[in-house]
Amino acid sequence: MQCPKCDYTREENEAAPEWQCPRCGIAYHKFKPAVERHADRSRTDKPALELTTETAPEKKKGTTFKDVRVAILLLILLFVALDSFFMKANTSDWDQPLRVVIYPINGDQSDVSSSYIASLQESGFSAINQFMRREAARYGIAISDPLDIRMGPVIEEMPPLPPNNGDVLKTILWSLNFRYWSFTVDNYEGPKPDIRIFTLFYDPQTHKRLPHSTGIEQGMLSIVHAFSNRKMATQNNFVIAHEMLHTLG
Repeated sequence: MQCPKCDYTREENEAAPEWQCPRCGIAYHKFKPAVERHADRSRTDKPALELTTETAPEKKKGTTFKDVRVAILLLILLFVALDSFFMKANTSDWDQPLRVVIYPINGDQSDVSSSYIASLQESGFSAINQFMRREAARYGIAISDPLDIRMGPVIEEMPPLPPNNGDVLKTILWSLNFRYWSFTVDNYEGPKPDIRIFTLFYDPQTHKRLPHSTGIEQGMLSIVHAFSNRKMATQNNFVIAHEMLHTLG
C-alpha cells in the first residue's frame, strides 16, 4: 500500500499497523488530499455565504425603515418647536390684542350643560379682558385691550386629558397629542387665534368636584373644566383667566 501523504510504499514486514504509514505515521483512512480538503471547505462555506447574502437585504430594509421613522419623528418635533417659537415671538410684544377663542364642550353630555352652552355670549367673558387690562397697566404695558375674546363653535369631540401621575414622557406625548387634536377639531372661521381655550362644562348638581384645568405654553392651548351654572360664571372666568396666563409662560 502506498501512503497518500508521503508516497511511501509499505512492505510486508513493516512493524507499523496496517492502517498506519511506517514513515510519516498518518492513518491511511483519515488523510485526505489537498483537493478533497479544499472541496470540503468550499461546501462548508457556501451555506454561510448564501445565508449572509439572503439576510443582508432584510437587515438593510429593516434599518432603512427605522431610519425613516426616526426622520419623520424628528421632522414633527422640529415643526412643533418652530411653530411654538414663532407663536411665542408674535405674542410677546403686546403691540396688538391677543386673539383668544373659547371653544365650549359639553363635558358631561347633559341637557343642563347643553342648554347652558347655548346661552353663552361673548359678553359673558368681558371680565377676563378687564382683569387683563388692569394687569397690563400694572406691568406698564401700554395697550387698551390686551385681549380680543371670541366664542368658537361647540366642539363635539372630547380632548385628550393630561396624565394624572405627572410622568414626564407621558406628559410630552399628551402635549403632542393635544396639539394634534386641537388642530383636527378647530373649525373656527375667524382670524387664526393666538390662544385656544377648550372649556368643558358640567352640571353642578351631578359634578360637585371637577378635574384640574391645565394650560400649556407650547401651542398656547388650555383645557378648562367649568360649571354649567350662571351663578358660577365668575368662578369659571377666574379659572379661564388663570389657565390662559399659563399659556403665556
